[in-house]
Amino acid sequence: MPMSNSENFTILCYLAWCGADVKYRFSNEREHAAARAFLSNIALVHLHGDTLPAGMSDEVTDYYYFDEPNRAAFEKFMRKSSR
Repeated sequence: MPMSNSENFTILCYLAWCGADVKYRFSNEREHAAARAFLSNIALVHLHGDTLPAGMSDEVTDYYYFDEPNRAAFEKFMRKSSR
């Protein structure tokens, strides 16, 4: 189901190598969908929709957990997506 303009395009990522949560906001559905497709393939854990932890911000659409082995792929993708 496509997202409406009123919906959020925000992904929260936990980076195990530094113990930090990082929030990424995408400006449109196309960028958000591309990020989700790629990140789902490299994340150790991907939570979405009803599987998101209780109390998580309503603006977050997806939560990903990344461990050290996928650090380089994650960082390369995020550098490209922030241009």
